[in-house]
Amino acid sequence: MKRDKRQLFTFLILLGLLFFFAFVLKSVESTGSASGDGSGITTWWKALWYLVVTLTTVGYGDFVPQTFWGKAIGALFLICSVGLFSWIIGLVVSLINGDFLPCLRLKQLRNKRWYLFSDDGPRSSLLTEKLSDEDSDAMIILCQSKADVGQQFHQKGKHQILYVPMEYEECLELRTQGLDQVFLFLLGDDGWDNYLSAKSAAEKGCRVYCRTNARPDETPKGITLFSDTEAIGRLFWLEHPLTPPEKEIVIIGGKRYGEPLLEKGLLNNIFSPDQHLIYHVFGDFAHFKGLHERLKNVMKVDGEGADGDSLWFYEESWENRPDLLEKADRIVICADSDDEGLELYWALKTYYPVQGNVYVRLSRMVEEPGMVVFGSDEELYEPENVMNHTLVSLGIRVNELYRTKYGGKTWDELSEFHRQSSIASADHLAVKASILLGKMLRGRLTQEESRKAFEVYRQTADRDHDLYRSIEHMRWNRFHTMYNWRYDEKRDNAMRRHTLLLPYDKLSLRDQEKDDDAWLLLDEYAKGNL
Repeated sequence: MKRDKRQLFTFLILLGLLFFFAFVLKSVESTGSASGDGSGITTWWKALWYLVVTLTTVGYGDFVPQTFWGKAIGALFLICSVGLFSWIIGLVVSLINGDFLPCLRLKQLRNKRWYLFSDDGPRSSLLTEKLSDEDSDAMIILCQSKADVGQQFHQKGKHQILYVPMEYEECLELRTQGLDQVFLFLLGDDGWDNYLSAKSAAEKGCRVYCRTNARPDETPKGITLFSDTEAIGRLFWLEHPLTPPEKEIVIIGGKRYGEPLLEKGLLNNIFSPDQHLIYHVFGDFAHFKGLHERLKNVMKVDGEGADGDSLWFYEESWENRPDLLEKADRIVICADSDDEGLELYWALKTYYPVQGNVYVRLSRMVEEPGMVVFGSDEELYEPENVMNHTLVSLGIRVNELYRTKYGGKTWDELSEFHRQSSIASADHLAVKASILLGKMLRGRLTQEESRKAFEVYRQTADRDHDLYRSIEHMRWNRFHTMYNWRYDEKRDNAMRRHTLLLPYDKLSLRDQEKDDDAWLLLDEYAKGNL
Protein backbone atom coordinates (compact mmCIF):
# COMPACT_ATOMS: atom_id res chain seq x y z
CA MET A 1 0.00 0.00 0.00
CA LYS A 2 2.88 2.40 0.75
CA ARG A 3 4.29 1.73 -2.72
CA ASP A 4 0.91 2.52 -4.28
CA LYS A 5 0.71 5.75 -2.30
CA ARG A 6 4.11 6.81 -3.63
CA GLN A 7 3.07 5.94 -7.18
CA LEU A 8 -0.18 7.83 -6.82
CA PHE A 9 1.67 10.83 -5.41
CA THR A 10 4.07 10.75 -8.37
CA PHE A 11 1.13 10.50 -10.78
CA LEU A 12 -0.52 13.54 -9.19
CA ILE A 13 2.73 15.53 -9.48
CA LEU A 14 2.96 14.67 -13.18
CA LEU A 15 -0.67 15.63 -13.66
CA GLY A 16 0.07 18.94 -11.96
CA LEU A 17 3.05 19.50 -14.24
CA LEU A 18 0.86 18.79 -17.26
CA PHE A 19 -1.58 21.49 -16.20
CA PHE A 20 1.31 23.85 -15.42
CA PHE A 21 2.81 23.44 -18.91
CA ALA A 22 -0.65 23.83 -20.43
CA PHE A 23 -0.95 27.14 -18.55
CA VAL A 24 2.48 28.28 -19.77
CA LEU A 25 1.74 27.16 -23.34
CA LYS A 26 -1.60 28.94 -23.38
CA SER A 27 0.01 32.10 -21.97
CA VAL A 28 2.93 32.30 -24.44
CA GLU A 29 0.78 31.33 -27.43
CA SER A 30 -1.90 33.85 -26.50
CA THR A 31 0.80 36.53 -26.47
CA GLY A 32 2.03 35.35 -29.87
CA SER A 33 -1.50 35.36 -31.28
CA ALA A 34 -1.98 38.93 -30.10
CA SER A 35 1.20 39.93 -31.95
CA GLY A 36 0.06 38.30 -35.18
CA ASP A 37 1.65 34.78 -35.06
CA GLY A 38 -1.84 33.17 -35.05
CA SER A 39 -1.27 29.66 -33.58
CA GLY A 40 -4.81 29.21 -32.38
CA ILE A 41 -3.68 27.77 -28.98
CA THR A 42 -5.45 30.50 -27.06
CA THR A 43 -7.47 28.56 -24.46
CA TRP A 44 -6.80 26.09 -21.63
CA TRP A 45 -8.64 23.36 -23.48
CA LYS A 46 -6.64 23.81 -26.68
CA ALA A 47 -3.32 23.88 -24.81
CA LEU A 48 -4.19 20.75 -22.84
CA TRP A 49 -5.43 19.01 -25.98
CA TYR A 50 -2.20 19.80 -27.84
CA LEU A 51 -0.01 18.48 -24.97
CA VAL A 52 -2.03 15.24 -24.61
CA VAL A 53 -1.97 14.36 -28.34
CA THR A 54 1.74 15.22 -28.42
CA LEU A 55 2.44 13.08 -25.35
CA THR A 56 0.57 10.13 -26.85
CA THR A 57 2.50 10.53 -30.15
CA VAL A 58 -0.75 10.96 -32.10
CA GLY A 59 -0.07 14.54 -33.23
CA TYR A 60 -3.21 15.50 -35.18
CA GLY A 61 -1.67 18.83 -36.29
CA ASP A 62 -4.90 20.75 -35.66
CA PHE A 63 -3.01 23.05 -33.34
CA VAL A 64 0.63 24.04 -33.79
CA PRO A 65 2.64 26.38 -31.55
CA GLN A 66 4.12 29.36 -33.33
CA THR A 67 6.16 31.07 -30.64
CA PHE A 68 9.67 30.12 -29.56
CA TRP A 69 8.63 29.07 -26.07
CA GLY A 70 5.56 27.28 -27.38
CA LYS A 71 7.76 25.23 -29.73
CA ALA A 72 10.20 24.53 -26.86
CA ILE A 73 7.41 23.06 -24.74
CA GLY A 74 6.17 21.02 -27.72
CA ALA A 75 9.70 19.70 -28.39
CA LEU A 76 10.08 18.67 -24.74
CA PHE A 77 6.86 16.70 -24.89
CA LEU A 78 7.89 15.13 -28.22
CA ILE A 79 11.24 13.96 -26.77
CA CYS A 80 9.63 12.53 -23.60
CA SER A 81 6.45 11.25 -25.20
CA VAL A 82 7.18 7.51 -25.72
CA GLY A 83 8.94 6.82 -22.41
CA LEU A 84 6.73 9.08 -20.31
CA PHE A 85 3.48 7.83 -21.81
CA SER A 86 4.55 4.19 -21.35
CA TRP A 87 5.45 4.92 -17.74
CA ILE A 88 2.07 6.56 -17.11
CA ILE A 89 0.23 3.58 -18.65
CA GLY A 90 2.29 1.20 -16.51
CA LEU A 91 1.59 3.31 -13.44
CA VAL A 92 -2.16 3.25 -14.04
CA VAL A 93 -2.13 -0.52 -14.61
CA SER A 94 -0.03 -1.00 -11.47
CA LEU A 95 -2.47 1.04 -9.41
CA ILE A 96 -5.41 -0.95 -10.76
CA ASN A 97 -3.71 -4.29 -10.11
CA GLY A 98 -2.28 -3.22 -6.76
CA ASP A 99 -3.81 -1.91 -3.56
CA PHE A 100 -5.47 1.19 -4.92
CA LEU A 101 -8.89 -0.23 -5.79
CA PRO A 102 -9.08 -2.55 -2.74
CA CYS A 103 -8.20 0.41 -0.51
CA LEU A 104 -11.01 2.45 -2.01
CA ARG A 105 -13.51 -0.34 -1.39
CA LEU A 106 -12.26 -0.92 2.16
CA LYS A 107 -12.64 2.77 2.91
CA GLN A 108 -16.17 2.72 1.53
CA LEU A 109 -17.09 -0.20 3.81
CA ARG A 110 -15.38 0.93 7.00
CA ASN A 111 -18.66 0.98 8.92
CA LYS A 112 -19.43 -2.70 8.34
CA ARG A 113 -18.35 -5.57 10.54
CA TRP A 114 -15.11 -7.05 9.21
CA TYR A 115 -13.88 -10.63 9.33
CA LEU A 116 -10.24 -10.04 8.46
CA PHE A 117 -7.96 -12.98 7.57
CA SER A 118 -4.18 -12.66 7.51
CA ASP A 119 -4.03 -14.86 4.37
CA ASP A 120 -6.31 -16.62 1.91
CA GLY A 121 -4.91 -20.10 2.48
CA PRO A 122 -7.03 -23.28 2.68
CA ARG A 123 -7.87 -22.81 6.39
CA SER A 124 -9.12 -19.30 5.77
CA SER A 125 -11.12 -20.42 2.75
CA LEU A 126 -12.89 -23.15 4.71
CA LEU A 127 -13.76 -20.82 7.57
CA THR A 128 -14.83 -18.06 5.17
CA GLU A 129 -17.38 -20.35 3.57
CA LYS A 130 -18.96 -21.16 6.96
CA LEU A 131 -18.90 -17.54 8.15
CA SER A 132 -20.66 -16.34 5.03
CA ASP A 133 -23.51 -18.72 5.83
CA GLU A 134 -23.80 -17.56 9.46
CA ASP A 135 -23.36 -13.80 9.21
CA SER A 136 -24.81 -12.26 6.07
CA ASP A 137 -24.27 -8.64 7.05
CA ALA A 138 -20.51 -8.60 7.40
CA MET A 139 -17.56 -8.17 5.11
CA ILE A 140 -14.93 -10.88 4.76
CA ILE A 141 -11.44 -9.73 3.79
CA LEU A 142 -8.69 -12.18 2.84
CA CYS A 143 -5.23 -10.62 2.79
CA GLN A 144 -2.08 -11.52 0.82
CA SER A 145 -4.27 -12.76 -2.01
CA LYS A 146 -2.96 -13.32 -5.51
CA ALA A 147 -6.42 -13.08 -7.08
CA ASP A 148 -6.71 -11.14 -10.33
CA VAL A 149 -8.44 -7.77 -10.29
CA GLY A 150 -11.61 -9.23 -11.75
CA GLN A 151 -11.73 -11.89 -9.02
CA GLN A 152 -11.05 -9.65 -6.02
CA PHE A 153 -14.66 -8.95 -5.10
CA HIS A 154 -17.52 -11.41 -4.63
CA GLN A 155 -21.08 -10.94 -3.48
CA LYS A 156 -22.83 -13.83 -1.70
CA GLY A 157 -26.30 -12.63 -0.83
CA LYS A 158 -25.74 -9.65 1.43
CA HIS A 159 -22.29 -10.94 2.19
CA GLN A 160 -19.27 -9.29 0.60
CA ILE A 161 -15.96 -11.13 0.19
CA LEU A 162 -12.88 -9.13 -0.78
CA TYR A 163 -9.53 -10.63 -1.78
CA VAL A 164 -6.77 -8.06 -1.33
CA PRO A 165 -3.00 -8.20 -1.98
CA MET A 166 -2.26 -6.16 1.17
CA GLU A 167 -1.08 -7.28 4.60
CA TYR A 168 -3.71 -7.30 7.35
CA GLU A 169 -1.84 -4.49 9.16
CA GLU A 170 -2.40 -2.24 6.14
CA CYS A 171 -6.11 -3.03 6.21
CA LEU A 172 -6.29 -2.13 9.90
CA GLU A 173 -4.67 1.24 9.13
CA LEU A 174 -7.69 2.07 6.95
CA ARG A 175 -10.07 1.37 9.83
CA THR A 176 -9.65 4.49 11.93
CA GLN A 177 -12.67 3.77 14.13
CA GLY A 178 -14.93 0.87 15.13
CA LEU A 179 -12.05 -1.56 15.61
CA ASP A 180 -14.20 -3.47 18.09
CA GLN A 181 -16.16 -4.59 15.02
CA VAL A 182 -13.06 -6.11 13.41
CA PHE A 183 -12.50 -9.86 13.94
CA LEU A 184 -8.98 -10.79 12.92
CA PHE A 185 -8.06 -14.42 12.16
CA LEU A 186 -4.41 -15.44 12.31
CA LEU A 187 -4.35 -19.01 10.96
CA GLY A 188 -0.84 -19.26 9.53
CA ASP A 189 1.49 -22.24 9.92
CA ASP A 190 3.77 -20.56 12.48
CA GLY A 191 1.83 -20.60 15.75
CA TRP A 192 4.36 -18.53 17.67
CA ASP A 193 4.40 -15.84 14.98
CA ASN A 194 0.58 -15.87 15.05
CA TYR A 195 0.62 -15.28 18.79
CA LEU A 196 3.08 -12.38 18.62
CA SER A 197 1.00 -10.78 15.86
CA ALA A 198 -2.17 -11.33 17.89
CA LYS A 199 -0.75 -9.43 20.88
CA SER A 200 0.07 -6.46 18.67
CA ALA A 201 -3.33 -6.47 16.94
CA ALA A 202 -5.29 -6.84 20.19
CA GLU A 203 -3.67 -3.68 21.54
CA LYS A 204 -5.38 -1.76 18.73
CA GLY A 205 -8.81 -2.87 19.94
CA CYS A 206 -9.87 -5.57 17.49
CA ARG A 207 -10.90 -9.10 18.45
CA VAL A 208 -8.25 -11.68 17.49
CA TYR A 209 -8.55 -15.43 16.91
CA CYS A 210 -5.11 -16.96 16.92
CA ARG A 211 -4.11 -20.45 15.76
CA THR A 212 -1.32 -21.48 18.12
CA ASN A 213 -0.25 -24.02 20.71
CA ALA A 214 1.10 -21.26 22.94
CA ARG A 215 -0.40 -21.31 26.42
CA PRO A 216 0.56 -18.12 28.29
CA ASP A 217 -0.33 -17.91 31.96
CA GLU A 218 -2.41 -14.83 31.18
CA THR A 219 -3.93 -14.51 27.73
CA PRO A 220 -4.05 -10.83 26.68
CA LYS A 221 -7.53 -9.33 26.57
CA GLY A 222 -9.21 -9.59 23.20
CA ILE A 223 -7.38 -12.76 22.10
CA THR A 224 -8.92 -16.22 21.71
CA LEU A 225 -6.35 -18.96 21.30
CA PHE A 226 -7.19 -21.84 18.98
CA SER A 227 -5.21 -25.09 18.93
CA ASP A 228 -6.25 -27.32 16.04
CA THR A 229 -4.84 -30.43 17.72
CA GLU A 230 -6.71 -29.70 20.95
CA ALA A 231 -9.89 -28.96 19.00
CA ILE A 232 -9.61 -32.28 17.16
CA GLY A 233 -9.36 -34.10 20.48
CA ARG A 234 -12.41 -32.27 21.83
CA LEU A 235 -14.45 -32.83 18.65
CA PHE A 236 -13.68 -36.53 18.54
CA TRP A 237 -15.26 -37.30 21.90
CA LEU A 238 -18.08 -34.86 21.22
CA GLU A 239 -19.02 -36.36 17.84
CA HIS A 240 -18.16 -39.95 18.77
CA PRO A 241 -18.97 -40.31 22.49
CA LEU A 242 -18.44 -43.59 24.29
CA THR A 243 -21.64 -45.60 24.45
CA PRO A 244 -22.47 -48.61 26.62
CA PRO A 245 -21.04 -51.20 26.66
CA GLU A 246 -17.78 -49.65 25.37
CA LYS A 247 -15.07 -50.14 27.93
CA GLU A 248 -11.77 -50.97 26.20
CA ILE A 249 -10.22 -48.23 24.05
CA VAL A 250 -7.07 -48.66 21.98
CA ILE A 251 -5.29 -45.49 20.89
CA ILE A 252 -2.51 -45.71 18.28
CA GLY A 253 -0.80 -42.47 17.45
CA GLY A 254 1.87 -39.89 17.84
CA LYS A 255 2.52 -36.91 20.00
CA ARG A 256 0.87 -34.25 17.83
CA TYR A 257 -2.68 -35.63 17.70
CA GLY A 258 -2.55 -38.57 20.09
CA GLU A 259 -1.74 -36.61 23.25
CA PRO A 260 -4.60 -34.07 23.10
CA LEU A 261 -7.05 -36.79 22.07
CA LEU A 262 -6.08 -38.91 25.07
CA GLU A 263 -6.18 -35.90 27.41
CA LYS A 264 -9.67 -34.86 26.30
CA GLY A 265 -10.86 -38.44 26.61
CA LEU A 266 -9.61 -38.76 30.18
CA LEU A 267 -11.23 -35.44 31.13
CA ASN A 268 -14.59 -35.88 29.37
CA ASN A 269 -15.30 -39.61 29.66
CA ILE A 270 -16.48 -39.44 33.26
CA PHE A 271 -19.93 -40.93 33.71
CA SER A 272 -19.99 -42.63 37.10
CA PRO A 273 -17.87 -42.89 40.25
CA ASP A 274 -17.84 -46.67 39.68
CA GLN A 275 -16.75 -46.67 36.02
CA HIS A 276 -13.85 -48.82 34.83
CA LEU A 277 -12.71 -47.65 31.42
CA ILE A 278 -9.46 -49.06 30.11
CA TYR A 279 -7.22 -47.06 27.75
CA HIS A 280 -4.50 -48.98 25.88
CA VAL A 281 -2.04 -46.53 24.34
CA PHE A 282 0.56 -47.32 21.66
CA GLY A 283 3.02 -44.87 20.15
CA ASP A 284 5.16 -41.95 21.23
CA PHE A 285 3.48 -40.98 24.50
CA ALA A 286 6.58 -40.65 26.70
CA HIS A 287 6.11 -36.87 26.70
CA PHE A 288 2.49 -37.20 27.86
CA LYS A 289 3.38 -39.71 30.55
CA GLY A 290 6.12 -37.47 31.88
CA LEU A 291 3.95 -34.34 31.98
CA HIS A 292 1.07 -36.05 33.77
CA GLU A 293 3.02 -38.11 36.26
CA ARG A 294 0.43 -37.56 39.03
CA LEU A 295 -2.37 -39.25 37.10
CA LYS A 296 -1.65 -42.41 39.09
CA ASN A 297 -3.22 -40.61 42.07
CA VAL A 298 -6.68 -40.75 40.46
CA MET A 299 -6.48 -43.81 38.17
CA LYS A 300 -4.38 -46.87 37.49
CA VAL A 301 -1.38 -46.13 35.28
CA ASP A 302 0.54 -49.16 34.04
CA GLY A 303 -0.86 -51.26 36.86
CA GLU A 304 -0.24 -48.94 39.79
CA GLY A 305 -2.46 -46.32 41.32
CA ALA A 306 -6.03 -45.85 42.49
CA ASP A 307 -9.05 -47.92 41.51
CA GLY A 308 -11.31 -46.83 38.68
CA ASP A 309 -10.16 -46.18 35.11
CA SER A 310 -6.93 -47.72 33.85
CA LEU A 311 -4.32 -46.24 31.53
CA TRP A 312 -1.71 -48.51 29.97
CA PHE A 313 1.26 -47.26 27.94
CA TYR A 314 2.94 -49.89 25.74
CA GLU A 315 6.52 -49.64 24.59
CA GLU A 316 6.04 -52.60 22.24
CA SER A 317 4.40 -52.16 18.87
CA TRP A 318 0.64 -52.54 18.58
CA GLU A 319 1.18 -55.31 16.02
CA ASN A 320 2.46 -57.51 18.85
CA ARG A 321 -0.78 -57.28 20.84
CA PRO A 322 -3.50 -58.88 18.70
CA ASP A 323 -5.31 -59.87 21.90
CA LEU A 324 -5.98 -56.20 22.71
CA LEU A 325 -6.95 -55.33 19.15
CA GLU A 326 -9.45 -58.16 19.00
CA LYS A 327 -11.27 -57.30 22.22
CA ALA A 328 -11.15 -53.50 21.87
CA ASP A 329 -14.52 -51.76 21.72
CA ARG A 330 -12.99 -49.01 19.63
CA ILE A 331 -9.61 -48.36 18.03
CA VAL A 332 -8.49 -44.80 17.41
CA ILE A 333 -5.67 -44.13 14.95
CA CYS A 334 -4.31 -40.60 15.25
CA ALA A 335 -1.01 -40.64 13.38
CA ASP A 336 0.81 -37.39 12.70
CA SER A 337 0.32 -37.66 8.91
CA ASP A 338 -2.48 -38.87 6.65
CA ASP A 339 -0.24 -41.37 4.86
CA GLU A 340 0.87 -42.96 8.11
CA GLY A 341 -2.71 -43.08 9.40
CA LEU A 342 -3.95 -44.83 6.26
CA GLU A 343 -1.05 -47.30 6.35
CA LEU A 344 -1.87 -48.18 9.96
CA TYR A 345 -5.55 -48.61 9.09
CA TRP A 346 -4.90 -50.91 6.13
CA ALA A 347 -2.44 -53.02 8.14
CA LEU A 348 -4.97 -53.30 10.96
CA LYS A 349 -7.88 -54.27 8.71
CA THR A 350 -5.79 -56.62 6.55
CA TYR A 351 -4.09 -58.71 9.23
CA TYR A 352 -6.17 -58.54 12.40
CA PRO A 353 -9.72 -59.46 13.41
CA VAL A 354 -11.35 -56.33 14.77
CA GLN A 355 -14.83 -56.16 16.28
CA GLY A 356 -15.00 -52.52 17.40
CA ASN A 357 -15.25 -49.37 15.34
CA VAL A 358 -12.02 -48.01 13.84
CA TYR A 359 -11.57 -44.23 13.83
CA VAL A 360 -8.82 -42.59 11.77
CA ARG A 361 -7.71 -38.97 11.94
CA LEU A 362 -7.30 -37.58 8.45
CA SER A 363 -7.07 -34.02 7.21
CA ARG A 364 -9.63 -34.76 4.48
CA MET A 365 -12.81 -36.83 4.43
CA VAL A 366 -12.52 -40.34 2.95
CA GLU A 367 -15.42 -42.70 2.28
CA GLU A 368 -14.31 -46.20 3.25
CA PRO A 369 -16.47 -49.01 4.66
CA GLY A 370 -15.54 -49.79 8.25
CA MET A 371 -13.49 -46.60 8.74
CA VAL A 372 -14.77 -43.52 10.54
CA VAL A 373 -12.78 -40.39 9.65
CA PHE A 374 -12.45 -37.61 12.21
CA GLY A 375 -10.46 -34.39 12.51
CA SER A 376 -10.72 -33.35 8.85
CA ASP A 377 -10.14 -29.72 7.97
CA GLU A 378 -13.75 -29.48 6.75
CA GLU A 379 -14.96 -30.56 10.19
CA LEU A 380 -12.41 -28.54 12.13
CA TYR A 381 -12.51 -25.09 10.53
CA GLU A 382 -15.98 -24.02 11.56
CA PRO A 383 -16.72 -20.75 13.39
CA GLU A 384 -17.69 -22.42 16.68
CA ASN A 385 -14.49 -24.47 16.79
CA VAL A 386 -12.17 -21.56 16.00
CA MET A 387 -14.01 -18.73 17.79
CA ASN A 388 -15.22 -20.88 20.71
CA HIS A 389 -17.99 -18.43 21.57
CA THR A 390 -20.32 -20.92 23.24
CA LEU A 391 -17.68 -22.82 25.17
CA VAL A 392 -15.96 -19.69 26.46
CA SER A 393 -19.32 -18.12 27.37
CA LEU A 394 -20.21 -21.27 29.31
CA GLY A 395 -16.84 -21.13 31.07
CA ILE A 396 -17.46 -17.51 32.03
CA ARG A 397 -20.88 -18.47 33.37
CA VAL A 398 -19.36 -21.31 35.44
CA ASN A 399 -17.07 -18.78 37.07
CA GLU A 400 -19.90 -16.31 37.68
CA LEU A 401 -22.07 -18.97 39.35
CA TYR A 402 -19.20 -19.78 41.67
CA ARG A 403 -18.40 -16.13 42.41
CA THR A 404 -22.03 -15.36 43.27
CA LYS A 405 -21.95 -17.89 46.11
CA TYR A 406 -18.33 -18.06 47.22
CA GLY A 407 -16.62 -14.95 45.90
CA GLY A 408 -13.48 -14.94 43.80
CA LYS A 409 -11.98 -13.29 40.74
CA THR A 410 -13.74 -12.08 37.62
CA TRP A 411 -13.05 -13.83 34.33
CA ASP A 412 -10.59 -11.15 33.21
CA GLU A 413 -8.71 -11.52 36.49
CA LEU A 414 -8.34 -15.31 36.27
CA SER A 415 -5.11 -16.99 35.25
CA GLU A 416 -5.22 -19.04 32.07
CA PHE A 417 -5.21 -22.26 34.10
CA HIS A 418 -8.31 -21.28 36.06
CA ARG A 419 -10.03 -20.15 32.87
CA GLN A 420 -9.29 -23.56 31.38
CA SER A 421 -10.64 -25.17 34.54
CA SER A 422 -13.99 -23.43 34.05
CA ILE A 423 -13.98 -24.26 30.33
CA ALA A 424 -13.27 -27.93 31.14
CA SER A 425 -16.35 -27.94 33.38
CA ALA A 426 -18.41 -26.45 30.54
CA ASP A 427 -16.89 -28.99 28.14
CA HIS A 428 -18.37 -31.80 30.26
CA LEU A 429 -21.90 -30.38 30.04
CA ALA A 430 -22.96 -32.64 27.15
CA VAL A 431 -21.84 -35.68 29.16
CA LYS A 432 -23.89 -34.50 32.14
CA ALA A 433 -26.94 -34.10 29.90
CA SER A 434 -26.33 -37.61 28.54
CA ILE A 435 -26.19 -39.04 32.07
CA LEU A 436 -29.47 -37.40 33.00
CA LEU A 437 -31.28 -38.36 29.79
CA GLY A 438 -30.00 -41.94 29.87
CA LYS A 439 -28.51 -41.85 26.37
CA MET A 440 -25.28 -40.55 24.91
CA LEU A 441 -25.85 -37.35 22.98
CA ARG A 442 -23.82 -36.89 19.84
CA GLY A 443 -22.58 -33.50 18.67
CA ARG A 444 -23.01 -30.13 20.27
CA LEU A 445 -25.55 -29.92 23.07
CA THR A 446 -28.71 -28.07 22.05
CA GLN A 447 -30.71 -25.80 24.32
CA GLU A 448 -33.70 -28.16 24.09
CA GLU A 449 -31.57 -31.14 25.18
CA SER A 450 -30.19 -29.04 28.00
CA ARG A 451 -33.72 -28.05 29.09
CA LYS A 452 -34.88 -31.68 29.19
CA ALA A 453 -31.76 -32.78 31.06
CA PHE A 454 -32.13 -30.04 33.67
CA GLU A 455 -35.76 -31.01 34.23
CA VAL A 456 -34.57 -34.55 35.08
CA TYR A 457 -31.90 -33.08 37.36
CA ARG A 458 -34.45 -30.90 39.13
CA GLN A 459 -36.70 -33.89 39.78
CA THR A 460 -33.91 -36.19 41.02
CA ALA A 461 -31.41 -33.84 42.69
CA ASP A 462 -32.71 -34.43 46.23
CA ARG A 463 -32.51 -38.19 45.80
CA ASP A 464 -29.29 -38.50 43.78
CA HIS A 465 -27.35 -35.42 44.85
CA ASP A 466 -24.38 -37.48 46.06
CA LEU A 467 -24.14 -39.22 42.68
CA TYR A 468 -24.20 -35.96 40.73
CA ARG A 469 -21.77 -34.20 43.04
CA SER A 470 -19.33 -37.11 43.10
CA ILE A 471 -19.25 -37.25 39.28
CA GLU A 472 -18.40 -33.55 39.05
CA HIS A 473 -15.84 -33.81 41.84
CA MET A 474 -14.25 -36.76 40.06
CA ARG A 475 -13.99 -34.67 36.89
CA TRP A 476 -12.62 -31.64 38.76
CA ASN A 477 -10.15 -33.81 40.66
CA ARG A 478 -8.88 -35.44 37.49
CA PHE A 479 -8.46 -32.09 35.71
CA HIS A 480 -6.32 -30.67 38.50
CA THR A 481 -4.32 -33.87 38.85
CA MET A 482 -3.73 -33.87 35.08
CA TYR A 483 -1.91 -30.56 35.61
CA ASN A 484 0.06 -31.87 38.57
CA TRP A 485 -1.86 -30.33 41.43
CA ARG A 486 -1.89 -32.25 44.68
CA TYR A 487 -3.56 -32.20 48.05
CA ASP A 488 -2.32 -29.98 50.86
CA GLU A 489 -3.92 -28.66 54.02
CA LYS A 490 -3.08 -25.16 52.85
CA ARG A 491 -3.93 -23.92 49.38
CA ASP A 492 -1.05 -22.55 47.31
CA ASN A 493 -1.78 -21.78 43.66
CA ALA A 494 1.85 -21.07 42.82
CA MET A 495 2.89 -24.51 44.10
CA ARG A 496 -0.25 -26.18 42.67
CA ARG A 497 -1.60 -27.36 45.99
CA HIS A 498 -5.29 -27.53 46.88
CA THR A 499 -7.26 -28.43 49.98
CA LEU A 500 -10.06 -30.16 48.03
CA LEU A 501 -8.01 -32.75 46.15
CA LEU A 502 -9.54 -35.50 48.27
CA PRO A 503 -11.99 -38.34 47.67
CA TYR A 504 -15.57 -37.08 47.56
CA ASP A 505 -16.56 -38.73 50.84
CA LYS A 506 -13.72 -36.89 52.64
CA LEU A 507 -15.11 -33.44 51.74
CA SER A 508 -17.25 -31.32 54.04
CA LEU A 509 -20.91 -30.90 53.08
CA ARG A 510 -20.25 -27.29 52.09
CA ASP A 511 -17.46 -28.34 49.74
CA GLN A 512 -19.57 -31.15 48.29
CA GLU A 513 -22.36 -28.68 47.54
CA LYS A 514 -19.99 -26.58 45.43
CA ASP A 515 -20.26 -29.22 42.71
CA ASP A 516 -23.96 -28.42 42.22
CA ASP A 517 -23.05 -25.36 40.15
CA ALA A 518 -21.74 -27.51 37.30
CA TRP A 519 -25.18 -29.13 36.97
CA LEU A 520 -27.06 -25.85 37.35
CA LEU A 521 -25.21 -24.70 34.23
CA LEU A 522 -27.66 -26.87 32.24
CA ASP A 523 -30.45 -24.47 33.23
CA GLU A 524 -28.35 -21.43 32.35
CA TYR A 525 -27.56 -22.85 28.92
CA ALA A 526 -31.17 -23.88 28.27
CA LYS A 527 -32.33 -20.33 29.01
CA GLY A 528 -29.58 -18.74 26.95
CA ASN A 529 -28.09 -16.95 29.98
CA LEU A 530 -24.59 -16.74 28.53
